[in-house]
Amino acid sequence: MTEYRKVPERNKKGRKLYGPTHDKQTKYRGSGLWIKNRKRTYLYWYKFLQYCIRYHYQDIKLDRYRGWDIKKIPDEKFDDWWDVHWKKLFGVKNRTDTPKFHTSSNRIKIESVRMSYLVCVEDLKESGTQTNSEICYKILKREKNNRYLTGSNLFYPQDRKGNLLSPDKLDSEQTRSVGQELSRFKGRYKKIIKNVCNGTFP
Repeated sequence: MTEYRKVPERNKKGRKLYGPTHDKQTKYRGSGLWIKNRKRTYLYWYKFLQYCIRYHYQDIKLDRYRGWDIKKIPDEKFDDWWDVHWKKLFGVKNRTDTPKFHTSSNRIKIESVRMSYLVCVEDLKESGTQTNSEICYKILKREKNNRYLTGSNLFYPQDRKGNLLSPDKLDSEQTRSVGQELSRFKGRYKKIIKNVCNGTFP
């Protein structure tokens, strides 16, 4: 059985930093049932579905989400929804059983999915006044306050002390590289949105 591990270090404000987690099937909290992925993986399926309901509802294949109570999802907190639905949608008695709803992979790079979601949210708010470097800096500065940066978000340049460089301090090559990474995450979140509308994740 796997466990979510808190990294025993804190940021400058005293809050604990969270390390990257793997995505393996596990028995869920003494229920005797297995889930094929970590709960956190389903959290991002839920978050992307909320986004799709709000902005792409006409594209969602509703028959692919029978049993999800999809009308409640836009305004319901994930944990509240999860407590009611996880057993019938994702739980299985035996490790080799197939749940009613399953992800497209049992080993999802969840940190990459998280970064794609953060870019998606920021893209929605963006009015065209920020550069790619400014968008990435804004996201990663917030991330760095709460968790360790991982392979999915280590692309942004840092100084020798590990501090993110201000966008106006980046040279042309660094600016180009950051822009390419942002474009990659934009492409990924758009693909995830399409998949979620079709009833799959990610």
